[in-house]
Amino acid sequence: MKMFKLLTSSDFLRHNAILIFGAVAAGFLNYLFYPVIGRLLDPVSFGEVQVIFSLFLQLTIFLGVLNTVTVFIVANYKNVRQRNTIILELEKIAACIAVGLLVLTIIFGQWIKEFFKFDSAVPFFMLSVLIIISVLLTFRVAFLRGRKKFKTSVIANFLSPLGRILFAAPLVILGMGANGALIGVVAGHVIALVYTIVKASQAGLKRPSELRVLSRPKLKTIWPELKYSLLVLFGSLAVMLQLTFDALVVKHLFDPQTAGLYAGLVTVSRTIFFFAAPIVMALLPSVKLDAEHKANIALLKKSILLFLAISLPLLIVMVAFPLQIINILMGPQYIEVANLLPLLALTTFVTSLLNVVVSYFLALKRYISGMLAIIGFAVTFGLMFFRHGSLQAIVESLFVGSMVSICLIAIWLARERLTSRGSHDEATTPIHRGSSSQ
Repeated sequence: MKMFKLLTSSDFLRHNAILIFGAVAAGFLNYLFYPVIGRLLDPVSFGEVQVIFSLFLQLTIFLGVLNTVTVFIVANYKNVRQRNTIILELEKIAACIAVGLLVLTIIFGQWIKEFFKFDSAVPFFMLSVLIIISVLLTFRVAFLRGRKKFKTSVIANFLSPLGRILFAAPLVILGMGANGALIGVVAGHVIALVYTIVKASQAGLKRPSELRVLSRPKLKTIWPELKYSLLVLFGSLAVMLQLTFDALVVKHLFDPQTAGLYAGLVTVSRTIFFFAAPIVMALLPSVKLDAEHKANIALLKKSILLFLAISLPLLIVMVAFPLQIINILMGPQYIEVANLLPLLALTTFVTSLLNVVVSYFLALKRYISGMLAIIGFAVTFGLMFFRHGSLQAIVESLFVGSMVSICLIAIWLARERLTSRGSHDEATTPIHRGSSSQ
């Protein structure tokens, strides 16, 4: 009863209702792309699309990091000119990275195609173009969130998956296969980008007169936030790899048919992550370095309650009815791998919870949570390196690594709580200091 009262009376929940529920709707539409395209494509082609998305998630982890950093800058910087300069300089660095990935794709396209057993290198070229567009889109959506323009950011997030489905499905039906699906994804991103460029400019993201587009990034100006970005990168990387690494391993080690079936399984289990991700979007702009510890920790508690309310029912359904869920969402051809869904869904649940907790502490510049997540992924990588003879072994390795991460963070928090109880000044204990270097 106390927890229910805490949740329903929350200013955090009321003020961010548009973002939370709007983003859940966008997340649903984003997820809907997979079963729709999965039914239109054969398992081999769908496996290629899923691998491209797994690569996209991993190659754009740096964008997720810069998204977090941009929200932090907008939420904490008072000087508008300084704020805009740092954001646009960070964007310039991200654009250089994206162009570099495009060049590498062109150079090593043939090798990448053979490594992942693709028929063509075109999907990897489309991936590079998608990353470049995502750079511009990410910074503007993050700016809007930082300014708490939640309705606008939700519309932008909604436009991308909507355009993706509207363009991709007809192209696949016309016989363009995986390439048609990816062209549809790029088109959806372009639509969202045009919208966010206009809205971010209206919200105050203006280029200072002295800042040139084609000049070299001013590293000295942005070094404090760049250093923060690098530290956030490691923690975010561990969480995202924990979510996507298995699909890449399966695509490389197993035959295309098996990889395609596993891609369908992953698609269903990731529903939990997609529906829980908006909670982090609402949490990040609300956490403040200069806020009282009680205010910040209350936000974390409410976020975890929201996570459980959204994700736990999904987990229960997947554990209780794996065959029915796989059949409904992906079709009967994927049923042969349905026995793996309960464990994979539980793993995704733990990883999604890890994302909420790690994001909260990274927003407070508490980097140790990210380091503990890295240890968990290292366990996953080690187990997969030695045990990869079956899909069951892959999923088990993923589960063990995710549990190691969440258990290590739980132990760290318990130790910090015990330490703080021994202090006369709770506000100065390590777990309460947002600016700690730990």
